[in-house]
Amino acid sequence: MRRQRLLMAAFFISAAAGIAQPAMAADAGALKAEMPGDKALGDTAAPVTLIEYASLSCSHCAAFHYRVLPTLKKEYIDTGKLRYVFRDFPLNGASLFAALVTNCSAKQGGDEKYFKVLDEIIGQQSAWTQSGGARASLLLIATAKGVDGKQLSTCIDEDKALEEKIIAGRKDATEQLGIKKTPAFVVNGEVVEKMTTPEEARKVIDAALAKAKPQPSLNTENKGIKP
Repeated sequence: MRRQRLLMAAFFISAAAGIAQPAMAADAGALKAEMPGDKALGDTAAPVTLIEYASLSCSHCAAFHYRVLPTLKKEYIDTGKLRYVFRDFPLNGASLFAALVTNCSAKQGGDEKYFKVLDEIIGQQSAWTQSGGARASLLLIATAKGVDGKQLSTCIDEDKALEEKIIAGRKDATEQLGIKKTPAFVVNGEVVEKMTTPEEARKVIDAALAKAKPQPSLNTENKGIKP
C-alpha cells in the first residue's frame, strides 16, 4: 500500500514537472511509427499502422477495446492489412501501476502474455478501479493469467527505469503529438482522436489503405499506349 501511495505521488509530480530522462525525448517523427519495445499485434509488413495511446483506467479506452478493436482485429489485423500498437498514456497513479503490471508481465511471457493481461485488466476495469485496493486486484489479475507473482512484484517495485520510460512516453506524446486525452490514435502518421465506433474506425483505416496503395502512373511512355 505504501508503495502504491508513493507511486501515485511520484506520478503526479513527474507529470507536472517532467522527469530526468537518461536519453533524449523521442521526436514527433519517431513517435508516429512503431518503435523498438512497442507492444504490437499483426503483420509487420501491414500497409497501415494504428498506434493507440490509452490509459488502463479510462472507460472510453475500455469501450474502444470491446466495441471497436474486435472488429479491427477480424477485418484488418488478422487479414494482414493493419499493424496495431498499444502505448501507455497513464492518467493517474492507478493506471500507471496497471501499466507496470502489463509491462512486467511481458518480461515473463513476451507480447502474447502482455496482451492477455492487458485484455483482462481492461475487462475488469470497473472492479479494480473501484476496489480501493488496485494493487492487490491488478496483481491477482496477472497471476491468474499465469504470471509469477514474486517476479512480478519485484519488477514493479525495483525496475525504476521501466516506470520512468512509461511516464516519459506520456510526456513525449503530449509535447510532440499534442495528445492530452485518451484514447488517441496515430494512423500512418496522422493523429486521430475519434474512433468510437467500428464505422468510424473503418473509415479512417480504409482511407489510410487507399493512400498506401501504389497509384497507377499517368506516364504512358513505353507502355504500348497510343496517344
